[in-house]
Amino acid sequence: MLTSNKSSVVYILPIFLLIGFIRFYNYYKIEPPTVCKVRFLGTEGLYSIGSYKGRRVILKGDLAQCKLGQQLHVASTFKGIAQYDRGIIGEINIISIRNIESDYITKIYEFKEKLYNSFKKEVGEEAAGELMAVAFGHDSYLSAESKAIMSNLGVIHVVSVSGLHMALIYRICEYILGFGSSVIIALLYCIFTGAASSTVRALIMIIVFKLSKKVYRNYEPFSSLSMAAIIVIFLYPANVLDLGTLLSFLSVLGIFVFYQRFKKLLYRLPVKLNESISLTFSSQVFSLPLCIVAFNSISTALIQGNIFLVPLYSLLMVLGNVSLLFFNIDFIFKRLCLAIKISYTAIEGCKCFLLKASTGILYMSYAEAWILIFMYVSYFLYKKGYKMFLWLPLFSLVFYTVYNFSFTPTFQYVKIGANRGIIYRSGFESVLFLDRKRVKENETLLKKKFEVWKIEDISKAQYFDGHKKLNISSGNSKIQVAYFDGSRDLSIVFTKENIPVISYKKYDIIYLPYDKEAYQYYDCLYNIRLMFHRPIIE
Repeated sequence: MLTSNKSSVVYILPIFLLIGFIRFYNYYKIEPPTVCKVRFLGTEGLYSIGSYKGRRVILKGDLAQCKLGQQLHVASTFKGIAQYDRGIIGEINIISIRNIESDYITKIYEFKEKLYNSFKKEVGEEAAGELMAVAFGHDSYLSAESKAIMSNLGVIHVVSVSGLHMALIYRICEYILGFGSSVIIALLYCIFTGAASSTVRALIMIIVFKLSKKVYRNYEPFSSLSMAAIIVIFLYPANVLDLGTLLSFLSVLGIFVFYQRFKKLLYRLPVKLNESISLTFSSQVFSLPLCIVAFNSISTALIQGNIFLVPLYSLLMVLGNVSLLFFNIDFIFKRLCLAIKISYTAIEGCKCFLLKASTGILYMSYAEAWILIFMYVSYFLYKKGYKMFLWLPLFSLVFYTVYNFSFTPTFQYVKIGANRGIIYRSGFESVLFLDRKRVKENETLLKKKFEVWKIEDISKAQYFDGHKKLNISSGNSKIQVAYFDGSRDLSIVFTKENIPVISYKKYDIIYLPYDKEAYQYYDCLYNIRLMFHRPIIE
């Protein structure tokens, strides 16, 4: 009796899923002992990040004397608060550092710092920061302003070493050295740049593609992408929920599925322009909805940025890597730095023009992002012949209306970086009260992030919503809310951490400190909902 390939897949897929679940569970289950070794990886936002046995942890303590990549032998306590989207298993509170060790990873970080200082001396701080990010994936020297501009222009992906980098490096090396040596150099480059998931994915796919030609087999891109995904997730299970990893694989999947379709659709355009636009569109088909959900924004300069800026950044990346080869030959290194400076000047000019020509960032809320996804799905299903899904956009509008309606008055205590605010919701009314002098974020972004219609200054003494009245005051890291709906008063005080409230005043509710650390920059810490005039704390 013959068995089909499909019958074997039925058994293989559950095995892979089981292995994946076990790896994911074991990744987060581990608990560091009181005396352990951790590697210092730098800072992300307000927190220091380290690594314990390949697992990311938040480090708390005095790390002023520590350098990137160093191994710290520490006495510490561990608090297991998993952040699945960042691959963090918990928090290590360092009591004392007993010893500091260096290894080859530390040497790589030290060499990168030395390389950055040399570039900084020759081309300037901003150019050196962008060069290190674009050529070597080391974005710690990249300024917040540069990151914001690159995001606005839709080219932030160039700072992660991925298929663009690996393909260029491999192609140049293969042309000069051949297959074997090129693979070794590509592997060393992958390690040197930090072995990010997008880099490993690109390396695996290049090797599979070249090996398929060596053994006279047809290259199957979807199988290659699947193999890369399995290896990347097996090596580092947290990648299954990592945003960068998901965007990397979704972008490549979109290129495989839609690139040729867009090329046929845009056949009237010049070949190079057609290829560039088709590549941009196809890479965004699957990744764009996830970007909107995660970042609440879309770059309106996405196409222009990828057409004009990416080729210039590719040149910068090549010059940066060639400079690495001649780092110790001062005469050649300085000539290459001159070329880098000229290229960077062209990039800055192009950025300036595109920023003036574009309409900036289009912000979208979480609900609006899901409506866009519904429309995506309904369009593809309708094109496949499922006519009933033509009504899905109408359903999404009903969903959006219900989602934005609050059936009961609600107060939310929210976090915006180091600042706090209050959101009031009732019916279709939704207002964010914050200190406008301290909170400098874009108000449109805040409206979409917290899904509110209005933003008011927290110093505003009173706010009226029909017959309902709010008195809000703040000071000394406390926010006090007095709510009156026509039948009774409700008095609430929200305090930041363990700051005492006013002892001589009576409150219905006193917010207690959040029982979990809020590591996100934007976060909702507490909900108080009024059900039949009775407060319910969520």
